[in-house]
Amino acid sequence: MRAASDADYEAIASIICQTQSSWRPDGRELRRDDAGADPKYLVRRIVAESRGDIVGHSCFGHFWERFDPRKFLLSVGVLPNERSHGIGSALIDTAMTELAPFDPISIRSSVIDTDDNSIQFAQKRGFVEIGRQWESVLDVNASNPEAFADQLNVLDRENLAIKSYLELADDPKRDAKLYELETALCADMPDPEPYTPIPYEQYLRTVLRDPLFLPDGYLVLVDGDRYVGISNVYGRETDDCVWVNVTGVRREYRGSGLAFALKVRVLQYAKKRVHPRIYTDNSTTNAAMIAINKRLGFTDLPGEILLRRTIS
Repeated sequence: MRAASDADYEAIASIICQTQSSWRPDGRELRRDDAGADPKYLVRRIVAESRGDIVGHSCFGHFWERFDPRKFLLSVGVLPNERSHGIGSALIDTAMTELAPFDPISIRSSVIDTDDNSIQFAQKRGFVEIGRQWESVLDVNASNPEAFADQLNVLDRENLAIKSYLELADDPKRDAKLYELETALCADMPDPEPYTPIPYEQYLRTVLRDPLFLPDGYLVLVDGDRYVGISNVYGRETDDCVWVNVTGVRREYRGSGLAFALKVRVLQYAKKRVHPRIYTDNSTTNAAMIAINKRLGFTDLPGEILLRRTIS
């Protein structure tokens, strides 16, 4: 066991791709994520080596969007052919030793819901289920966004417009308004713990200035000068697929089909830009968004079981 170095990011990314569901990062993405964190957040990575090769990895630190100085996130991955040799246990023990000076009260993690061995591994170490997320994917090539074109009529009825990040370039307050909007929408997303916004400067670095940010795929619902909804997609380093990050509208605009209209526009965008697949994830309690995705043709992938270990 040792602390990860800058040269380890590609090997870490390879482990993540082999042990998680649809997330396919490369070393560049992981390196940017770590470097972009606000200094108040702890971010550490450990690797396990065997015969000179990196065979396991753990990442632990604060949960940016659910921040509490004594609550932490932990992810552990071991290459499939290296499991059952105590590597995962050693990674967890090392992480817990390094977290001890911070006097943690809880550790949050997750496992794929089809991975029975990992579920049992987590349960034996005191983790209990606190929620679930479903991942889903849409085959853009097989989809027909024009079949839902009439759902965009709500924009005319409500005197609203959907504009891309690029089309809002003349608004000098654009970035600050998007930060406020995303903060409001994320606070309403179902989760076992309360939302805490990341600092504005980190939002700029890790969201709007991220190399995977697609300015023509970041779609904003506009009511005059007010930003009232978004649906945004981001690219992936390892293929041409896109990931839907946030979709939602302000509370006072809900119930009129506006979130569905935003998702239709995302589908039109992906079709035009020839992105083969769109990925997303949602809490299993977010029935409204799941219904939208099902209607558009998203199909289920293995989901995640959210876990927490409480430390007395």
